[in-house]
Amino acid sequence: MRNDPNAKRIENASHALNAYETSAFSDQPSLLPGDPVYAKALLGALICDLEHYAVHHGINFTDAYAAGRGAHADEMAEHAQYRPGDEVELQNHDRRRGTVTGVRTDPDREPSYFVEVPGKPYVVADLAANLRRAPAFPETETRLGRATTASQAERLFVKLAGRAHTAERQGDLSYRPDGEKLLTALSSWSGTPVSELLRELAPNLNWNLLPEAASSVSAAPATEADLADDDFPVDISNGIPSTPTSASTRQPDIPAARPSPESGPHRAA
Repeated sequence: MRNDPNAKRIENASHALNAYETSAFSDQPSLLPGDPVYAKALLGALICDLEHYAVHHGINFTDAYAAGRGAHADEMAEHAQYRPGDEVELQNHDRRRGTVTGVRTDPDREPSYFVEVPGKPYVVADLAANLRRAPAFPETETRLGRATTASQAERLFVKLAGRAHTAERQGDLSYRPDGEKLLTALSSWSGTPVSELLRELAPNLNWNLLPEAASSVSAAPATEADLADDDFPVDISNGIPSTPTSASTRQPDIPAARPSPESGPHRAA
């Protein structure tokens, strides 16, 4: 504690407050530090007298007070336990893991850390006491680059999913293995199910289950656009069919470039 700058500042302030109490209320027993209500009132009295002191000596108290508040905010940020980019585990949120994106400092409270969890549309704010350092994200190599953090993996997957959505309409499933690797890494590291990751990161990518996740994760629901795509094109050379043709009964032509079923589950485009 002796080498902790923050502890030293608190010790200095304690000496000053004790000395002020002794001077201002010498005929009364000390209630420091056990009574927080009394300590707050004593601080207020000290600040009041400091302003009297500043006025008497021609010092701009408002500027001095603002400078002190600014220095405190800088020190809190400098000595924050976590910084943007750190990967942490949320103890009060099913031990999900995510990335710190910001810090909120308040003079009257402990810093709060904003954490983005893969596959979640909202940011979690929590105190340092409820966070832990997360294990390193497993490095994942793809054709678009290597992901060494969860944030990188999310960005790579969104980029890859955009290309895969177009390619798979032409029967090209070559992007899927890299997508599956990224989804598996993100899910196992963060604790977010694959279905939630797909729904949040690539809602237009109508993939079936990953083979390794099929036993525990439900597939992302198809969007209205996906269902519409499944019903077209319809062969109307012999007239318009009396009942809609579904993807389950239609037998589309399979391009020669399409991999065999053994390469993984797929959906006809």
